Amino acid sequence: MPPEEYKALEDKWRSTMGDLDCKTDATFCQVGRSCTEVAGSIESVMFNIENTIFEMKPLSYLHQGDGIC
Repeated sequence: MPPEEYKALEDKWRSTMGDLDCKTDATFCQVGRSCTEVAGSIESVMFNIENTIFEMKPLSYLHQGDGIC
């Protein structure tokens, strides 16, 4: 994903989840809640590849860690 697109997505997540941490690990953002709870407050991510739009629902791109999503 191009950096500017990721930044826009991160900004959107941050406006939805005030406790989003994108600094502890440079490779992903995390929040101290369950992914099931987080998935209910964020939108699907859409990718346009050669004029075909692919949708990833939140539970497809979220990962449940030990006490973090």
